[in-house]
Amino acid sequence: MTDYLYEFTINIYEGDLARLFEQTAWAAKRSPAAIRALLTNTPVCLCVWDGARLIGFGRAVTDDVFRALIEDVVVDKDYRQQGIGAEIMRRLLERLDHVEEILLNCEDHLIPFYERLGFQRTGMTYMNIWKGSP
Repeated sequence: MTDYLYEFTINIYEGDLARLFEQTAWAAKRSPAAIRALLTNTPVCLCVWDGARLIGFGRAVTDDVFRALIEDVVVDKDYRQQGIGAEIMRRLLERLDHVEEILLNCEDHLIPFYERLGFQRTGMTYMNIWKGSP
């Protein structure tokens, strides 16, 4: 794997993150203002850089004691299949190692990827109130 810079920071330009989010189904329409708020209000953000280019991102919403929710793990389409997503997850899990429960939501086709990282499906019902776009 090429040497990329993995950095816990929120000091990034929202346009760089918007470019990554545009490559996803779940975050493609987020506005720059919403992305800036996301960065300001999320305690754990991990960025991956190839020089000055943002090529990966993942974040965790957490109380840093009992719960952490991993969100928005994304790798630039030109850099996929290099292990970057797995490395993002490894570093996030290492950072959250002391937290009692680490959660995430994913699409069905990603379940094997997250199971390889130690996540397990639970018998609990997942419920939400969705206020986003369809």
